[in-house]
Amino acid sequence: MHFNVHAQNPFTLAQAITLAKTNSIEYLENKNRFLTGYLAWKQAKNALLPNINLNATPFSINRSLTERYDYENNIDVYRLSQTINSNSGISLSQRIPFTGGSISLGSNISRITNFGDIDVTSYNVTPFRISLSQPLFAINSYRWEKQELPLKLKMEKQKLVEAEQELNIQVTQQYFSWAKAHAFYRLAQQEAIAADTLLDAGLMLLELKKITPAELVELELRKTNSLIELAAKEQELETARLELSQLTGNQLPAGVNPVLPENTPLFNLSGEEALKLARNNNLFYTETEQELINLQKSLEQAKRGNRFTANVNLSYGLNQGGATLGDALHKPMNQQTGLVSFSLPVLNWGENRDKLILTKLENETAVKRIEIRITNFEQHILRAVFDAGTLLKQLQNTTRARDLAHENYEIKNKQYLMGKATLNEINQAFANLLHARENQIELASRIWLNFYELQKLTMHDLTSGVPLTADFDTLTNLFKQ
Repeated sequence: MHFNVHAQNPFTLAQAITLAKTNSIEYLENKNRFLTGYLAWKQAKNALLPNINLNATPFSINRSLTERYDYENNIDVYRLSQTINSNSGISLSQRIPFTGGSISLGSNISRITNFGDIDVTSYNVTPFRISLSQPLFAINSYRWEKQELPLKLKMEKQKLVEAEQELNIQVTQQYFSWAKAHAFYRLAQQEAIAADTLLDAGLMLLELKKITPAELVELELRKTNSLIELAAKEQELETARLELSQLTGNQLPAGVNPVLPENTPLFNLSGEEALKLARNNNLFYTETEQELINLQKSLEQAKRGNRFTANVNLSYGLNQGGATLGDALHKPMNQQTGLVSFSLPVLNWGENRDKLILTKLENETAVKRIEIRITNFEQHILRAVFDAGTLLKQLQNTTRARDLAHENYEIKNKQYLMGKATLNEINQAFANLLHARENQIELASRIWLNFYELQKLTMHDLTSGVPLTADFDTLTNLFKQ
């Protein structure tokens, strides 16, 4: 019996992460979520900019019976109406940042022709019209939107970078599951080879009457069990490989084997440094800032809802009509309109006051919850920093324990052939080897998972010390064309 117990075609954790970043469905979903959020931000930003609209109806014809009032006979009658209409206009509108109102400029021209027994054409021209609409004592939504816009874009970028780090964590978890399954499969191969070797030796020892038939049966049973275990480990290895392959968009090359990283991630990060980086860059704090702004906004809305409100609408323009376009443009007349409206709560049984009190109480509770979440989040960061140091200290011991367990297993197999060890001692040595190997892989996995978790929390590449980012310009080029 022969098995290849050496790793060939090594495939590293870094290679798996690179494949997942370019081929996985998770990567595409993260990118599309970012683009959706970016488009929503862009539309919200554009809503604050001036809007220019051109409206036109080049041709409209109407020939129908229309109800009219006959003044001479004091009755309603149906008369034939035959008209051709056309009109066009352009307008520009802009919200006013400091007041929350809006101002608009416009121009319009229209033409109507009555045809039939008598052909009559007339024009109506408004070369200039300016309008102002201004709410008084109301909340200035423009000011709040202007304040929220930078946060919205910042959050969308942070979500994408955080999602990429989360993908790193998923790949790392699955990669080490594959590495563990591969290591246990190789150990099962070694055990099967050792069991086969001992059985062959047992047959010779039985002829020499150095072992009993019962002991030979035990050797045969060990070989059979080792083959059963080998088949089970092979199945677990293939399952783990397929699960990792799915994370890489099914691009995991055939015939490759995992290798544990030879080096651990090296970085020097204190708890205070981690907190500082997180506070400046982590999505959690940006979302918290947005939540606090929303609380302030809701409180202002509640306060203003309990007060006197008024609206002012003013417009000024020039207008003229005539039988020809020249007549309509000659000496246009002034047009002015004005409207002031107000609302004053006289008797609403304290409804607005009660809403204000309730909003204040809810805001106090919400702020307290935010403070607790911040405390818990920062404790999580400090624990992650502490774990990084303790995990690295344990790695050397687990590696040494694995080497000793492997050496002891080989010794026990050799001692058995010399009659100095029992099968139980071999089985125990193999169990110790499995446990030591599992501890080593689990610890390596925790070290790398902790590393990527800290990168996600601080939003920094801890090995180079630079902020984590993505190629946002390339991603958003689709909306700039």
